[in-house]
Amino acid sequence: MGLSAAPAHAEQSTVQQVEVKGALAANVRREHFSRTVHNVEEHVDPADVEDGLRLGRLPESGHITLLNLSPRLIWNLENGDNLTSQTFVNLNHFENDVTLRATLELKF
Repeated sequence: MGLSAAPAHAEQSTVQQVEVKGALAANVRREHFSRTVHNVEEHVDPADVEDGLRLGRLPESGHITLLNLSPRLIWNLENGDNLTSQTFVNLNHFENDVTLRATLELKF
């Protein structure tokens, strides 16, 4: 009994050379603010007579922080094609401190 073998068939695979480049753009910003808002409120009773006055001050201060990142990857393929991937990441934080200070004057 003899064994026969089929001729071997070899597949050729080509490997492309790929060049990868990258870049990163970043932006950070922090701002501080401080201000005072003044307000006047008049109170009128049901008989339409002014019976109160409230003077208010709203001092506030705070800050905002912004962070923006934009990484980019570029694949340059051997055949001249380019593949680019870019992602945008934005982070924002706002913090505010407000205190109401009021003076109330009642009229009778």
